Amino acid sequence: MAPRINSSRDIYRVKRGAGIRKAFGGLDYTRCVEYPAILDRLELGTATRLLEVGASKLFLAPYIAVRHNMEVHAIDQDPAVELQRKWITSLGYGDLLHSGQFNVAQEDATTLRYPDESFDRVVSISTIEHIKAVEDAAREIGRVLRPGGLAGLTVPFSTAFREVYVQHDLYGRRFTGTPLFYEYVFDRISLKRSVIEPSGLTVRSLTFLGEPALKLSRLVYSPVIGRALSLCRWIWPWVAQWFLKPINEQAVTDGDESIAVLVLVKPTQ
Repeated sequence: MAPRINSSRDIYRVKRGAGIRKAFGGLDYTRCVEYPAILDRLELGTATRLLEVGASKLFLAPYIAVRHNMEVHAIDQDPAVELQRKWITSLGYGDLLHSGQFNVAQEDATTLRYPDESFDRVVSISTIEHIKAVEDAAREIGRVLRPGGLAGLTVPFSTAFREVYVQHDLYGRRFTGTPLFYEYVFDRISLKRSVIEPSGLTVRSLTFLGEPALKLSRLVYSPVIGRALSLCRWIWPWVAQWFLKPINEQAVTDGDESIAVLVLVKPTQ
Protein backbone atom coordinates (compact mmCIF):
# COMPACT_ATOMS: atom_id res chain seq x y z
CA MET A 1 0.00 0.00 0.00
CA ALA A 2 1.36 3.42 -0.98
CA PRO A 3 1.97 5.86 1.90
CA ARG A 4 -0.68 8.51 2.53
CA ILE A 5 0.02 11.82 0.78
CA ASN A 6 1.56 14.43 3.13
CA SER A 7 2.75 11.68 5.49
CA SER A 8 6.41 11.55 6.50
CA ARG A 9 6.72 8.20 4.72
CA ASP A 10 5.46 9.73 1.47
CA ILE A 11 7.79 12.71 1.82
CA TYR A 12 10.71 10.33 2.31
CA ARG A 13 9.53 8.21 -0.60
CA VAL A 14 9.75 11.26 -2.88
CA LYS A 15 13.04 12.39 -1.34
CA ARG A 16 14.73 9.08 -2.14
CA GLY A 17 14.30 9.90 -5.81
CA ALA A 18 16.73 12.81 -5.44
CA GLY A 19 19.70 10.47 -5.05
CA ILE A 20 21.43 8.10 -2.68
CA ARG A 21 22.72 10.85 -0.40
CA LYS A 22 19.21 12.23 0.11
CA ALA A 23 17.88 8.73 0.68
CA PHE A 24 20.55 7.94 3.25
CA GLY A 25 19.99 11.32 4.91
CA GLY A 26 16.41 10.36 5.76
CA LEU A 27 14.25 13.05 7.37
CA ASP A 28 14.86 15.12 10.46
CA TYR A 29 13.19 13.69 13.58
CA THR A 30 10.84 16.60 14.35
CA ARG A 31 10.17 17.39 10.67
CA CYS A 32 8.65 13.90 10.31
CA VAL A 33 5.82 15.12 12.53
CA GLU A 34 5.85 18.86 11.81
CA TYR A 35 5.51 18.47 8.03
CA PRO A 36 2.34 16.33 8.08
CA ALA A 37 0.84 18.47 10.86
CA ILE A 38 1.16 21.61 8.71
CA LEU A 39 0.45 20.11 5.27
CA ASP A 40 -2.79 18.53 6.45
CA ARG A 41 -4.02 21.93 7.70
CA LEU A 42 -3.08 24.13 4.73
CA GLU A 43 -5.80 22.94 2.31
CA LEU A 44 -3.27 22.74 -0.50
CA GLY A 45 -5.83 21.32 -2.92
CA THR A 46 -7.32 24.81 -3.28
CA ALA A 47 -3.98 26.67 -3.52
CA THR A 48 -2.04 27.77 -6.61
CA ARG A 49 1.03 29.67 -5.34
CA LEU A 50 3.05 28.86 -2.21
CA LEU A 51 6.05 30.42 -0.48
CA GLU A 52 8.28 28.45 1.87
CA VAL A 53 10.23 30.69 4.25
CA GLY A 54 13.28 28.85 5.55
CA ALA A 55 13.74 26.16 2.90
CA SER A 56 17.54 25.87 3.25
CA LYS A 57 18.64 22.22 2.71
CA LEU A 58 15.26 20.77 3.67
CA PHE A 59 12.93 18.89 1.38
CA LEU A 60 9.48 20.39 1.87
CA ALA A 61 9.34 22.68 -1.18
CA PRO A 62 10.27 19.98 -3.74
CA TYR A 63 7.72 17.64 -2.15
CA ILE A 64 4.92 20.20 -2.41
CA ALA A 65 5.84 20.99 -6.02
CA VAL A 66 5.81 17.31 -6.99
CA ARG A 67 2.76 16.14 -5.05
CA HIS A 68 0.53 19.23 -5.11
CA ASN A 69 1.11 20.64 -8.59
CA MET A 70 1.37 24.33 -7.72
CA GLU A 71 3.84 27.17 -8.18
CA VAL A 72 6.36 26.96 -5.34
CA HIS A 73 8.92 29.51 -4.17
CA ALA A 74 11.63 28.22 -1.81
CA ILE A 75 13.64 30.91 -0.02
CA ASP A 76 16.25 31.11 2.73
CA GLN A 77 19.07 33.37 3.83
CA ASP A 78 21.31 30.28 3.74
CA PRO A 79 23.10 30.05 0.35
CA ALA A 80 22.56 26.27 0.55
CA VAL A 81 18.97 26.90 -0.55
CA GLU A 82 20.32 26.82 -4.12
CA LEU A 83 20.63 23.04 -3.74
CA GLN A 84 16.86 22.92 -4.15
CA ARG A 85 17.41 23.40 -7.90
CA LYS A 86 19.58 20.29 -8.03
CA TRP A 87 17.05 18.19 -6.12
CA ILE A 88 14.03 19.11 -8.22
CA THR A 89 16.08 18.25 -11.31
CA SER A 90 17.19 14.93 -9.80
CA LEU A 91 13.54 14.08 -9.21
CA GLY A 92 12.89 14.46 -12.93
CA TYR A 93 11.07 17.78 -12.63
CA GLY A 94 13.75 20.13 -13.94
CA ASP A 95 11.23 21.54 -16.40
CA LEU A 96 9.50 23.23 -13.44
CA LEU A 97 12.55 25.49 -13.09
CA HIS A 98 12.28 26.61 -16.72
CA SER A 99 8.51 27.13 -16.58
CA GLY A 100 8.64 29.18 -13.37
CA GLN A 101 6.66 26.61 -11.40
CA PHE A 102 9.59 26.00 -9.02
CA ASN A 103 11.64 28.98 -7.87
CA VAL A 104 14.60 29.27 -5.52
CA ALA A 105 16.04 32.47 -4.05
CA GLN A 106 18.34 33.63 -1.28
CA GLU A 107 16.14 36.04 0.66
CA ASP A 108 16.02 37.80 4.01
CA ALA A 109 12.68 36.89 5.61
CA THR A 110 12.44 40.32 7.23
CA THR A 111 12.57 42.18 3.88
CA LEU A 112 10.97 39.96 1.24
CA ARG A 113 11.16 41.24 -2.33
CA TYR A 114 7.73 39.95 -3.33
CA PRO A 115 4.82 42.32 -3.96
CA ASP A 116 1.89 42.54 -1.55
CA GLU A 117 -0.58 39.64 -1.67
CA SER A 118 1.64 37.45 -3.89
CA PHE A 119 0.82 34.03 -2.39
CA ASP A 120 -2.26 32.14 -1.26
CA ARG A 121 -0.16 29.88 1.02
CA VAL A 122 2.95 30.52 3.12
CA VAL A 123 4.69 27.81 5.10
CA SER A 124 7.57 28.15 7.54
CA ILE A 125 8.75 25.18 9.59
CA SER A 126 10.94 25.86 12.66
CA THR A 127 12.43 28.98 11.10
CA ILE A 128 11.14 32.30 12.40
CA GLU A 129 12.27 31.53 15.96
CA HIS A 130 15.83 31.90 14.65
CA ILE A 131 15.25 35.43 13.36
CA LYS A 132 16.13 38.17 15.82
CA ALA A 133 13.68 40.62 14.23
CA VAL A 134 10.89 38.04 14.36
CA GLU A 135 8.16 40.69 14.31
CA ASP A 136 9.46 41.91 10.93
CA ALA A 137 9.42 38.37 9.53
CA ALA A 138 5.86 37.85 10.77
CA ARG A 139 4.81 41.18 9.24
CA GLU A 140 6.31 40.19 5.89
CA ILE A 141 4.49 36.85 5.90
CA GLY A 142 1.23 38.69 6.46
CA ARG A 143 2.04 41.23 3.77
CA VAL A 144 2.72 38.75 0.96
CA LEU A 145 -0.30 36.57 1.79
CA ARG A 146 -3.49 37.11 -0.23
CA PRO A 147 -6.83 37.76 1.50
CA GLY A 148 -8.30 34.40 2.47
CA GLY A 149 -4.85 32.79 2.24
CA LEU A 150 -3.34 30.54 4.89
CA ALA A 151 0.04 30.61 6.62
CA GLY A 152 1.32 27.54 8.48
CA LEU A 153 4.11 27.98 11.02
CA THR A 154 5.80 25.81 13.62
CA VAL A 155 7.89 27.17 16.48
CA PRO A 156 9.33 25.82 19.75
CA PHE A 157 6.85 26.37 22.61
CA SER A 158 7.22 26.30 26.37
CA THR A 159 5.48 27.36 29.56
CA ALA A 160 7.92 30.29 29.77
CA PHE A 161 9.40 32.49 27.04
CA ARG A 162 13.16 32.63 26.66
CA GLU A 163 15.78 33.72 24.17
CA VAL A 164 18.70 31.42 23.39
CA TYR A 165 21.88 32.64 21.72
CA VAL A 166 23.26 30.22 19.13
CA GLN A 167 27.05 30.25 19.35
CA HIS A 168 28.12 27.35 17.11
CA ASP A 169 29.16 27.51 13.45
CA LEU A 170 26.45 28.56 11.04
CA TYR A 171 26.13 27.59 7.37
CA GLY A 172 29.39 25.68 7.76
CA ARG A 173 31.36 28.88 8.47
CA ARG A 174 32.81 30.40 11.63
CA PHE A 175 31.15 33.66 12.66
CA THR A 176 32.60 36.15 15.13
CA GLY A 177 30.96 38.95 17.06
CA THR A 178 27.21 39.08 17.48
CA PRO A 179 25.62 35.67 16.71
CA LEU A 180 23.78 35.62 13.39
CA PHE A 181 21.05 33.33 14.70
CA TYR A 182 19.00 33.34 17.85
CA GLU A 183 16.36 30.97 19.03
CA TYR A 184 13.19 32.16 20.67
CA VAL A 185 11.22 29.62 22.66
CA PHE A 186 7.72 31.08 22.74
CA ASP A 187 4.96 30.97 25.30
CA ARG A 188 1.36 32.10 24.72
CA ILE A 189 2.02 35.78 25.41
CA SER A 190 5.18 36.08 23.31
CA LEU A 191 3.69 34.09 20.43
CA LYS A 192 0.78 36.51 20.28
CA ARG A 193 2.94 39.62 20.73
CA SER A 194 5.82 38.70 18.42
CA VAL A 195 4.21 36.57 15.70
CA ILE A 196 0.43 36.70 15.53
CA GLU A 197 -0.21 40.41 16.09
CA PRO A 198 2.61 41.72 13.83
CA SER A 199 1.43 39.44 11.00
CA GLY A 200 -2.01 41.06 10.95
CA LEU A 201 -3.47 37.60 10.48
CA THR A 202 -6.16 35.73 12.40
CA VAL A 203 -5.61 32.44 14.18
CA ARG A 204 -7.41 29.57 12.50
CA SER A 205 -5.90 26.87 14.68
CA LEU A 206 -3.21 26.49 17.33
CA THR A 207 -2.24 22.96 18.32
CA PHE A 208 0.75 21.42 20.03
CA LEU A 209 3.21 18.57 19.58
CA GLY A 210 5.19 17.07 22.42
CA GLU A 211 6.83 14.01 23.86
CA PRO A 212 4.59 12.78 26.68
CA ALA A 213 6.83 9.79 27.45
CA LEU A 214 10.47 9.48 26.40
CA LYS A 215 11.99 12.88 25.46
CA LEU A 216 13.75 11.38 22.46
CA SER A 217 14.57 14.81 21.03
CA ARG A 218 17.05 15.34 23.87
CA LEU A 219 19.00 12.36 22.55
CA VAL A 220 18.49 13.07 18.84
CA TYR A 221 19.86 16.62 19.17
CA SER A 222 22.50 15.83 21.78
CA PRO A 223 26.00 16.96 20.69
CA VAL A 224 27.36 13.48 21.46
CA ILE A 225 24.58 10.89 21.10
CA GLY A 226 23.03 12.85 18.25
CA ARG A 227 26.03 12.13 16.03
CA ALA A 228 25.40 8.39 16.31
CA LEU A 229 21.63 8.76 15.88
CA SER A 230 22.13 10.85 12.74
CA LEU A 231 23.04 7.58 11.01
CA CYS A 232 19.50 6.37 11.72
CA ARG A 233 17.63 9.31 10.18
CA TRP A 234 16.11 7.03 7.53
CA ILE A 235 14.00 5.30 10.22
CA TRP A 236 12.34 8.46 11.57
CA PRO A 237 9.50 8.49 8.97
CA TRP A 238 8.31 5.22 10.54
CA VAL A 239 9.24 5.89 14.18
CA ALA A 240 9.09 9.60 15.08
CA GLN A 241 5.30 9.81 15.44
CA TRP A 242 5.39 7.24 18.24
CA PHE A 243 7.39 9.67 20.40
CA LEU A 244 6.45 13.16 19.14
CA LYS A 245 2.65 13.35 19.27
CA PRO A 246 -0.26 15.81 19.43
CA ILE A 247 -0.70 16.99 23.02
CA ASN A 248 -2.97 19.45 24.79
CA GLU A 249 -1.52 22.73 26.01
CA GLN A 250 -1.56 21.56 29.62
CA ALA A 251 1.04 18.93 28.69
CA VAL A 252 3.53 21.50 27.36
CA THR A 253 6.74 21.43 29.42
CA ASP A 254 9.17 24.13 30.52
CA GLY A 255 11.78 22.65 28.16
CA ASP A 256 12.17 23.32 24.45
CA GLU A 257 10.91 20.00 23.03
CA SER A 258 7.27 21.05 22.64
CA ILE A 259 6.19 22.58 19.31
CA ALA A 260 3.36 24.98 18.48
CA VAL A 261 1.61 24.31 15.16
CA LEU A 262 0.04 27.61 14.14
CA VAL A 263 -2.25 28.19 11.14
CA LEU A 264 -3.17 31.79 10.35
CA VAL A 265 -5.64 33.19 7.83
CA LYS A 266 -5.67 36.62 6.21
CA PRO A 267 -9.00 38.41 6.59
CA THR A 268 -10.84 39.10 3.35
CA GLN A 269 -11.95 42.56 4.48
